[in-house]
Amino acid sequence: MFDYPFKFTPSELMSSSPRTWRYRPRNLDYPDDTFVWNKRPDRAVEQLLMELERFVRCDFTPWAVELSTDRAAEQLKRYGENAWCERLWLDDYRRQRGDGA
Repeated sequence: MFDYPFKFTPSELMSSSPRTWRYRPRNLDYPDDTFVWNKRPDRAVEQLLMELERFVRCDFTPWAVELSTDRAAEQLKRYGENAWCERLWLDDYRRQRGDGA
């Protein structure tokens, strides 16, 4: 998981607007979003999974589909820390556009 530059937790995205979603460097400090299943009633777990499924389908997936490689690269350049994973992704984006090896 640490080799991908875009790292989100469901709880942070579900509690914010897609207008505020952008690249945030989390190259060494990735937040934990653990849900302790066995300490919740079955109905609460079912409800959370239903909310998560709706969120991914209706909110996150459309946002991710609209995030072009050009926009992703621009965010990495603007907000990034020049971390190794960010450089790898920027290189991949350049190759995908045919801008060099």
